[in-house]
Amino acid sequence: MFNIKDYIHALASQNKLCRALNFKPSTCSGINYIEGMLQEFRSTSNFISVSDITDGSTVSRSGGWFARRVFTVFILMRYKAGDRNDQEEKLNTCREIYRQFLSRMIVDSNALDNSMVYLNVSDIRKRELGGYFLSGCTGLYLMLSLDEPTNLQYNEEEWDTTRM
Repeated sequence: MFNIKDYIHALASQNKLCRALNFKPSTCSGINYIEGMLQEFRSTSNFISVSDITDGSTVSRSGGWFARRVFTVFILMRYKAGDRNDQEEKLNTCREIYRQFLSRMIVDSNALDNSMVYLNVSDIRKRELGGYFLSGCTGLYLMLSLDEPTNLQYNEEEWDTTRM
């Protein structure tokens, strides 16, 4: 299975803007369980966090079956409390990092396609975080899906068909 956490953390470490602004890679378990960020919140202002839980489905694609996993990635920055201009500036920075990540994912998706891993770059959803998220933190999260081949070949030995 393709390790999306390692991939996103590599993007953050290779991206010049993320490095210049000291973005810290972390993990969480969705928007309600951001423990990875909270552990670092006093010493770190900027995060790229990948949720370690996914939504998923099984899809048919080009005659084969694929497991589709949907990942959530957070791009977050702290801003000066009560300073709407700083908040807007930080949100604009998160938007730019999102744009840069997408441009890289489009390039990388071609290489992944060759190994039968399909990063769905044609439909990546984004939601910006408004109001007071995490007490002075702004940003956005994106949801991207990845399709990988799965073996759904029927195996008679797995079934006791006499119980029907």
